[in-house]
Amino acid sequence: MLAQVRRRRLLRGPSGRRRQRLLAAGGGPNGALSLAEARRNFEACDVCDPAMAKNVRAPSREERIGRRPYLEEIEAAAIALDAEGRFHGWWPLSPPYRDLDAIGKEEFDALVERVLMAAARVRRTRRMAK
Repeated sequence: MLAQVRRRRLLRGPSGRRRQRLLAAGGGPNGALSLAEARRNFEACDVCDPAMAKNVRAPSREERIGRRPYLEEIEAAAIALDAEGRFHGWWPLSPPYRDLDAIGKEEFDALVERVLMAAARVRRTRRMAK
């Protein structure tokens, strides 16, 4: 019985405090970086350690499909959506995107990211169907 419980825990992966310690611990394949730090770096610049960027090639178009959009892509799309929304009068009373506070930008960016991810899924599905 105890062996089954341990096996289930191993299959589920770490949880709670242990997971937080693993995310914050440095060392391993990422060098002195923690896993959380390496993930943030990878989201920002496609490498776990910015100092290693010169040793890594840029991802091909096929490798980019299905991944989250870059922060610059999200911001550019957010600015375009805000401009269109203001032109059509969809949200006349709210401040412009560039004047939003950090929380407002985060929420608007999350909405735009979901739209971009949905569009990428449709694009990928259409390519597979051909």
